[in-house]
Amino acid sequence: MKNGYRFVTGWTFEISDKACKKMKRYRQKTKRKVAAGLLLGMVNSDQKHVKIEDVTLPKRKDERSEEQGSLFLPLHQEEIDEAWKDSEGLCNYLGMWHSRFEEGISLPSSVDLEVAESSLNPCVIHGDVYYGVIISTDTISVWSMTNGELFPRLAIEV
Repeated sequence: MKNGYRFVTGWTFEISDKACKKMKRYRQKTKRKVAAGLLLGMVNSDQKHVKIEDVTLPKRKDERSEEQGSLFLPLHQEEIDEAWKDSEGLCNYLGMWHSRFEEGISLPSSVDLEVAESSLNPCVIHGDVYYGVIISTDTISVWSMTNGELFPRLAIEV
């Protein structure tokens, strides 16, 4: 599976070429402002498979610094609504991605975990799992978190 990852739970996570290319455009080769956006995808519970079909990209109204960023959600929500409508309700918001200036596997920060915890609300995210993708200088790291978990689960590339 290209751009594929596996969690210890047996679930697989796939990033479409389209979404992967969009995120990689923001890979930091030098220290600069963090880029971030939302993950739009589908969950197939029967096959224990998640596929990220697309991502939102940074917006002018997003707040960005070298250490972290904050999304201007109304502009990102428009893209969630459009993806949901175009997919007849199958594609939805599943989490967040961001760039980070570091090498190797990136672990979620305390801010990442706070965002995940606040998003694990039926009114915010579709389903009971929050997914995170971190684009480091040379690696794509994938993690997930569910309600009640104290620590995120990292996925390994397959």
